[in-house]
Order: sequence, then structure tokens, then C-alpha cells
Amino acid sequence: MAKNEIVEKIIIKVYLVNGKEIPHEYYPPTSEKAGRNFIREIVHRMGALSRGENKHLYFENPHITYNPDNVVGIELSAIGAEELRKALERAQRRIGLIPKQS
Repeated sequence: MAKNEIVEKIIIKVYLVNGKEIPHEYYPPTSEKAGRNFIREIVHRMGALSRGENKHLYFENPHITYNPDNVVGIELSAIGAEELRKALERAQRRIGLIPKQS
């Protein structure tokens, strides 16, 4: 992602032992302090899980509480404004809402 690109969404994917992937979508915090707090909280949740401190793990959007024994991995990623715009445009082309460019 380019340095000047604005982050539109933060996505946390939880990978389960049965092969299922569950994405949790967050809008980025609006201030630097809120951003630091958000990252600190997410890192704390994941770290506590790996240290065996928590009997459960939870994420919002959608709100789901996980049994740590069923979680095999967690991925944190972000989608930038331009990346999101291009993905939406591609999806709209596929379903015929936007004509394909020659």
C-alpha cells in the first residue's frame, strides 16, 4: 500500500480448525490515539490467546466469541481507498453494472 493511501477498512480473519475463515471488518480509528488503542487492544487479545491467558477470543463485526482450541490462525490486514475502489469496480464489471473497457 502506498504511504499516502487512506485506509478504508481493517480486516481481521480468524482461521478455524475446520478450514473456515471468518472475516471481521473494522473502520479505521479517526485519531492517532484511538488508532494506537485499537492496535494495542487487538494485539493484546491475540497475545493473550497465544500465552494461554484467555479461555475465549472475541472480535466484533460480526461479534463472535471463539474457543481458542478451534482457532489455528489470525490475520490482520487493511484495504486502502484506491484498492477498495478498484475491487468494487471489478465486481461491478463482472455482474454487468459497468461496461468492460476495451
